[in-house]
Amino acid sequence: MINLQVKTAITLAAVLGMTGLEVIIPEVAISQSLYDSQPLTRQRINSLSHSESPLKWTKTLSQSSLDDFSYETVVLTTGGLLKGVEDLGISQQPPPLLISQSDELEEAERLYQQVEELYNQGKYNEAIPLAERMLAIYKKVWGDEHSSVAYSLTYLALLYENQGRYSEAEPLFLQALEMDKRLLGDEHQYVATSLHNLAYLYRSQGRYKEAEPLFLQALEMRKRLLGDEHPDVAQSLNNLAYLYETQERYTEAEALYRQALEMTKRLLGD
Repeated sequence: MINLQVKTAITLAAVLGMTGLEVIIPEVAISQSLYDSQPLTRQRINSLSHSESPLKWTKTLSQSSLDDFSYETVVLTTGGLLKGVEDLGISQQPPPLLISQSDELEEAERLYQQVEELYNQGKYNEAIPLAERMLAIYKKVWGDEHSSVAYSLTYLALLYENQGRYSEAEPLFLQALEMDKRLLGDEHQYVATSLHNLAYLYRSQGRYKEAEPLFLQALEMRKRLLGDEHPDVAQSLNNLAYLYETQERYTEAEALYRQALEMTKRLLGD
């Protein structure tokens, strides 16, 4: 019989996840034998992990299928929400298999910080080999199918795009988009961002007919997931307006620019 406290904690965490909040799970206890012997469970655990720290995994629980897990062997402790976890007789330490890879994950985190800094400085040539190394580490540790791999692909694609290396950027954006869909489902804000990134690339290449439906998909998905008043919605409106302006569709562009401007003022102030 599943422990009621465990089920309550999981259910509440999932409800919080449905609001779009990312729930921090300080401690995860997993039966080592289950982890080693069940590839599906192992893949599910890894695919849900967003942070690099083995003791603080960020999970968007609203997108996860908790049915993949055995409640008797997995305990989620949400910031002290679950009381008396020690009474369950289950270790609260992460699996040694993951802890042994912490050095590589720490290196990947350092690389991420360096890549972000260089990207913001416009030093794309210097950032690319670091981004490639970061991607290689995440693939080695988590496998080819993981959220960390997806955002590493995106970062590398953005670097290529900013150098005008569009033919190299496009397959990476496409890989990231398809991976996000497989991991998170078709309706997720990361999927919307991936659609937006690909649309932006196509616009930069003058592939306007391909860019427009992707911009529209990203805009509508963001509205559904985030509401009509959100900075990401304003960004989508602005970029779609710029696409129309480039095509000399000035009436449509002006209307969207005005919407984006007024929304930005409401959200951020004048």
